[in-house]
Amino acid sequence: MSSPPSTLRSHWGALIALFILLVATAAFALLPLGAFNTVVALGISLLKMLIVMVYFMRIRESHPFVRVVAMIGFIWLAMLVGFSLTDYLARLPVAVG
Repeated sequence: MSSPPSTLRSHWGALIALFILLVATAAFALLPLGAFNTVVALGISLLKMLIVMVYFMRIRESHPFVRVVAMIGFIWLAMLVGFSLTDYLARLPVAVG
């Protein structure tokens, strides 16, 4: 399977997009949004992850088996984070003293 090489323009575009998302992450961290700060930060980090996977890891141009394995890996990671969050939220606060 031969795919065309990535252009320098696409790499610069991905890099600029990552820098813009970095600035957005820092800006939203300074805004008092309460619990919504975490949601925004996770959403921005998801976008950054997708940019890195598509442009730098070349998942889009790779073999379908590689795409399936990458998708399964991220589903597994989401399950681990979800179960850890469920455990954390289900705990009762302990009274000290």
